[in-house]
Amino acid sequence: ERRPVNLALALDRSSSMRGPRLTQALRAASEVVSKLDECDRLTVIAFDGNARVIFGPNRVTPDSREKLLAALAQVESGIGTNLSAAIKKGADALKTGFVRGAASRLILLTDGQPSMGITDAEKLCALAEEEFKEGITITTMGVGDGFEDELLAEIARRGRGGFYYLAGSADIPAAFGRELAGVFAIAAMETELKFVPSADVSAVDLLHRLPSSPGEDGLTVELGEVAAGAP
Repeated sequence: ERRPVNLALALDRSSSMRGPRLTQALRAASEVVSKLDECDRLTVIAFDGNARVIFGPNRVTPDSREKLLAALAQVESGIGTNLSAAIKKGADALKTGFVRGAASRLILLTDGQPSMGITDAEKLCALAEEEFKEGITITTMGVGDGFEDELLAEIARRGRGGFYYLAGSADIPAAFGRELAGVFAIAAMETELKFVPSADVSAVDLLHRLPSSPGEDGLTVELGEVAAGAP
């Protein structure tokens, strides 16, 4: 039996998303709904210069599905890209919709660079790390070639989530599907791996970018979420 999911989708609706990108993002959100059930909780946020909750946080029932599909049909493109507002609004919704034992995940989809709100890269990454300490994992998805890939990758790393580069709008629904499948497969959370070297070892280098902390007797590495069947 899979763990329940507390999920927030933050969808960029800036002017550069107008057309196929926004259409596919909304389609991806509607497909996510079809894969969730009443044990799960969902929030959907549309953001441009500001961030607005268009659905949730609600349990996914037949009635709420209809309400979400109606809300998605009303989303139109706007102006500006406020990543910080999207992260904060999504994290707040996840905390409001807390479900005991659930995996809390914020998926942030954008095709542009931060132009409003917090625009400093380090402050945005620090915000992601702060929300992770509150139990929120952040996955980022960048569409096309107009976003800052290093920024989105670092937000995902500090938020302990995944990072997806999507070449075009047609890739959006499949990426949402892969991410949701990964969330469904989570077998353990807040996992750590501790290395205790022998007395003959004088130094240890961690090649992976996983967070780590040295101790008197070894090195502790944060693995975070571990999925069933993952290598």
